[in-house]
Order: sequence, then C-alpha cells, then structure tokens
Amino acid sequence: MPVNKTSTIQHIDSAPIRKFNHVERPESTRVAHHVPKKFNIKPDLTPIGKVHVADSAKNSVKGNLIYFYFNNLSGVYKAEANKGVNSKGTRQVDVCLAKYSKEVAEELSTGGACYTGVKWALVNAGVIDDYGDMPKGSAKDSKAYFDKHKDKFEKVNVKKENLSKLPAGMIVVYTKDGTDGHIAITNGNGQEMSDCTDNMKWLDSKGKGASYTVYRLTDNWSYDRESMKLKFNPDRK
Repeated sequence: MPVNKTSTIQHIDSAPIRKFNHVERPESTRVAHHVPKKFNIKPDLTPIGKVHVADSAKNSVKGNLIYFYFNNLSGVYKAEANKGVNSKGTRQVDVCLAKYSKEVAEELSTGGACYTGVKWALVNAGVIDDYGDMPKGSAKDSKAYFDKHKDKFEKVNVKKENLSKLPAGMIVVYTKDGTDGHIAITNGNGQEMSDCTDNMKWLDSKGKGASYTVYRLTDNWSYDRESMKLKFNPDRK
C-alpha cells in the first residue's frame, strides 16, 4: 500500500451531515456533558435509551490540543486540532469518506466514543444505510463486520511505522485484549478521526501492545456528485 505522497488533488464536496441519535452503550459513560445536545436522543431510536453523562465536565484548549475532563472518570481525553483532509494521492471515494469523518469529528468533539463517531461517518458518507447496520458494541466489534463484507472493504498491509503516512480515508481498527479497542479514519495528514481528531499514537499509549488492521473501500464504490455521497455497485468494473 503506497503511502500518501503526491498526485492530483481531488475536489470532493460533502452534503450536510445527519443529526446524531445513537451512541454506543460501552462509550456512553465516556462522553462529555454536551453530548445530549449533539445527539438528538429519542428512546425509541436510541439503543441505550438515554446517555449516561459525567456529573460535570469541561473542555479547555491549549495550543493545538483540546482536553476533555470527566470528573467521575479517571482518564483525561486529549484531542488534536484537525489539519484538514489531504486529498493528494488518494481516490475520490477515500477523500469523500475522510471529509465526512472530519465533519462528524468536529461536530461531536467528545472523546471516548470512537466507534460511535466512525459509524456516523460511514452513515453520512453513504457507506452504510443506517446506524444499526453495523454491530452494537465498541471498536473491537467492527473488525468482524469489515471482514464479512469483503465486497465493500478490503484489508491493506501497512507497517506500524507507516500508519501516520496513510492517505486519507483509511479505516484503522485497533484491538487489545481487555479493552474496547479503538477505531478511526485517517485524514492523510498523520491524524485519525472518529468522535474527535487525534494523532496516530494510540499504539504508543493506551493501546501499547495492541494489534491493528487497516481497511479501505473496495473499487466497487464510486462518488456520486449529485448526492455528494458514495454509491456501491458490486458489478462495477
């Protein structure tokens, strides 16, 4: 898999993103106090019924870093300011997915809900029709789904030292025993996006010792300029 270097810049537009009405149960206790406003919560549409929220939380910006504080949790979540989507050396479909992922990450800006963020990016890009099409749970549960749908997703062999050089629109799934794992979509600028943006350092911090799998959309996908979304055609040549 060639890393992101040169080539033509792809100009891709994206449609307005949909309102969020789901959040994954394992991630619900890790979201900041403003999430109920971001998620249009309705009991009949939301698997968890309601979002469990920290008693109080606050965000602070220090340079390019955004810190999320959770008083009733031991961890402090940290995110990076998004450097934008680098469209060089990347297919239209990958740029499209990355742009929707960027919009979702910036709209949610939570931290601790990566699987929720990626699923909403896939919904908004047209890769999955409905949020419930993918398994409930956490990031680690996504791998079986991607492996099952080989007509839509394909694995990419990437060395660990090249993860930060991946082009935009790659889906990276991290798995580690005893954890929920992590999942994100690359922006081609050394960052990954889910419910927020961060540098690709998970393997060097909370995910130390974890394994990873990189996926990308197969060639059965195309970008539809009218809808500004991705279209799947299994017979596409």
